Amino acid sequence: GQKNPTGCVVMLFQKNHQIEEIAGNLYFLVSCRSIFQRAGFYLIVYEHQGQTLFILLNTRKVEDWKERAEKAANDITQLYDREKPGEAVINYGIGSYCEQFQHMRKSFQAAKEVLHLKKVMPQRIKSPFYQDLHMLRLMPVMKESGLLECMVKEYLEPVILYDKQNSGRLYQTLNIFLQTNGSKKETASQLYIVRQTLYHRLDKLHALLGEDMMQAPKRQALEFAILAYEFLQGNRH
Repeated sequence: GQKNPTGCVVMLFQKNHQIEEIAGNLYFLVSCRSIFQRAGFYLIVYEHQGQTLFILLNTRKVEDWKERAEKAANDITQLYDREKPGEAVINYGIGSYCEQFQHMRKSFQAAKEVLHLKKVMPQRIKSPFYQDLHMLRLMPVMKESGLLECMVKEYLEPVILYDKQNSGRLYQTLNIFLQTNGSKKETASQLYIVRQTLYHRLDKLHALLGEDMMQAPKRQALEFAILAYEFLQGNRH
């Protein structure tokens, strides 16, 4: 007995040849349907402007929809790999969960955003789920308003200029130093430099960015400015 769906979420595949293939591959679609059914979703396949959308209607409780969808999506990736070994990986984004069906467009937009960010900042996006983008969700909106450029200019320009003029590595050092939570040992080993070289660079960074660069408010701004810079660079290509 089919329970009434409690909500829905959109899974959007990257627009390219592989998708016409998915849509035209009945065996693949039937398999997808049964994989999702086992995970508690009823699958509706929808073609929209050359893109394939999977609309997943949740037939179980809301609390664990994400774990279930993740497992099903992984199974589908494996199935696709078996079907087309050695070809491009299947690339998709999963939007926000909607409890009301009339909000499905929001989920679609969110899934599109995931695919865009995956393309622009591949090294930062580890998850296909919109809800795992956290701060990165702000990027497109802030780019529109010109705020991203302002952040980069205000917080990173001295470092970027210094690197240009001295063929330096301060930006990269700052980035790793922030990613390792300010661990000098980790940073030096990831950059393959000796401690002494690192201390020299950190002194330089403090001189350019202020002594408070690792204190909460400023540190958050620097971390965000680095994401902004990566996003802007990625959008240029």
